[in-house]
Amino acid sequence: MKIAVYGITRSGKTTFVNKCINYLNKTHNHALHIKPSDILFKIANDELNSKYYHTSEKNMNYIHTKYLKKINSLKYNAILFDCHCAYWDKNWQLYSILSEIDIKGYDKFIYLNTDSKTILTRLDLSDSSKHIIGITLERIDEWKKYEISALVNILKPINKNLEIINKKSDEDVILNEIENQMKVKM
Repeated sequence: MKIAVYGITRSGKTTFVNKCINYLNKTHNHALHIKPSDILFKIANDELNSKYYHTSEKNMNYIHTKYLKKINSLKYNAILFDCHCAYWDKNWQLYSILSEIDIKGYDKFIYLNTDSKTILTRLDLSDSSKHIIGITLERIDEWKKYEISALVNILKPINKNLEIINKKSDEDVILNEIENQMKVKM
């Protein structure tokens, strides 16, 4: 089962994914955590001698097709992906980085709709989030709405749903649901 976990920067994706991985491994499910950007950037660099964000659309399709082949070759009961959906440009305009090729490779889609004040606090404390200095609560809310809308719109035509986690108690419900779905697949 391939599970894509989305959420804006500092929403807690890595923490949630690691919690799922630890739980699944304790229940004898062989699970792996992947950050797609690491693989996508490596393919762009190693095979095209290019920076991922500075490549043509044709090369982008090649990169994502190669990525999908790579993840499909992995032999795990569950692979959880720490995914991104959209970013701000330098003019404070949101742009989507969703790829239909990637979307078709995942079985389950989860969105961490973390409280905006919590995200703002985490951003303020993070050295790695300096690229979005000056972000406001309003922009964080806009970012989350944009991502949720983009995901719902890309998933609807392929009959897949987005499960939204709004609070910590939702995490345990989703975790149990994942485990039950894995039992059915085995």
